[in-house]
Amino acid sequence: MCLLTKQQVAIVSKDVENEGINYSHLDTDLIDHICCDIETRMSHGIAFDLAYDLVKKEFGIKGLRHIQQDTLMLIDKNYRIMKKSMKLIGVLALALMAFGALFKIMHWPLAGIMMVVSFFFTTYVFFPALLFVIYKEVNLKKQAGVYLIAFISGALFMTGIQLKVMHWPFGNEAFFLGLGLLAYILLPFLMFTRFNASKYSKSVYIAGFISLIVVITGLIFKMQHWPGAGVLLTAGGLSFVFVFVPLFYIHELRKSEKLRIDFFFGIVALSYFIVLSFLLSFSTNKSILIDLNFLDKSYKASTLYLTGKNTGLLKDSASQKVIELVNQADLIYKDLEEIKLQIVQTHFKVNKEDAELLIKNNVALSDKENSVKYLRSEFNPNSPLVKLKTEFENFDKLYNSFMGESSHQDTKNVRIFNTEKRLASNNGDLFSWEDYHFKDQLEAAAFNTLLFWQYNIRLAENKVLTSVQNKPTAVLK
Repeated sequence: MCLLTKQQVAIVSKDVENEGINYSHLDTDLIDHICCDIETRMSHGIAFDLAYDLVKKEFGIKGLRHIQQDTLMLIDKNYRIMKKSMKLIGVLALALMAFGALFKIMHWPLAGIMMVVSFFFTTYVFFPALLFVIYKEVNLKKQAGVYLIAFISGALFMTGIQLKVMHWPFGNEAFFLGLGLLAYILLPFLMFTRFNASKYSKSVYIAGFISLIVVITGLIFKMQHWPGAGVLLTAGGLSFVFVFVPLFYIHELRKSEKLRIDFFFGIVALSYFIVLSFLLSFSTNKSILIDLNFLDKSYKASTLYLTGKNTGLLKDSASQKVIELVNQADLIYKDLEEIKLQIVQTHFKVNKEDAELLIKNNVALSDKENSVKYLRSEFNPNSPLVKLKTEFENFDKLYNSFMGESSHQDTKNVRIFNTEKRLASNNGDLFSWEDYHFKDQLEAAAFNTLLFWQYNIRLAENKVLTSVQNKPTAVLK
């Protein structure tokens, strides 16, 4: 019988390796079986290449991974149960998530329940089952820690997404903790474990892992509105496209006689991820990603309309007393804008210029739950609320002097500009003006309050100017 050379055995071994056969001694048994079959054919005078092609067609070398899976299914009951359950749960969870998203968009009932259930089964049933199946197929007990870290980081990441979708607390914390574990624990761990395998090139994996770490860091910076996000996203994306992909081709693909489908899938998936990163980095880093606050835009539009209308009315009512009220209204409006800027700067940790652009782009603050105690005089000796209270009192006097008895019928404006203590609980406790509006108040709610005041300042100004125009003598006497 003809015996194969070391080079010919290496060719067979490479094909088996490319099929991902790594369970116990199955790869050795398959290589031995294939080589024996080739040697038998070569003993009848058939060349190696032709004999190997015949064995491939007869043996079905492309289905070697199915042989490994069938072997596992036969000898490992836990693997068999886990794999079947994983497939079923994965399909059902995905279908339920799709229906939950549809119900959410259409504002139908039970949408929240479907989303929560689907996220729960995806995160805590399907995902760990998938990791278990992969672990059993790879069968590398020394890398059990990698799968544990992968589960923790993936579970935290997906839980964070679920909490953010449902607008529940701790969504940001879970999301960024999971993303941080993925970028700074799991990826470096994988990078160093790959170095122990001689078939991998260190330069390839260093380039790939560093590119991913830089891109994920850029995403974290982008979502936190920290400076340098665009640079990190661009650098990571360019490194992946122009360094990792060429190196991978040179060191890996040219060594293989055939291309595996999972390589193309991985490249396409990572490319889409990098394209998204490019889009984020090329867009201005001063823009907000979401705008959920329709009420804010409504107040802003109404306030701008009233401002324009009041400018026209002022031309026809330019008395000293009217100008005094308008100036007081402008002062309050400006101070309210400054307080809004302070909230946005604190919320997003940006400078004043960036905060102005965020407000201009209809910033939404509903994503975090930070209180505005930093505005109150109890915690801030330079509290802007002290000055604002005085300005409200002055404006209230001017407004009443114009509107007379009709100002007492205007309960909305009286309630806004009146800075006296108010009853704020069922037990009869009186709250100061500052505590009534801002004690234990969240940033999003405080921001809305300031917008509401800006609108009502312009509305009160409009009422005075309209009254002056309609009854100038009666109002100004």
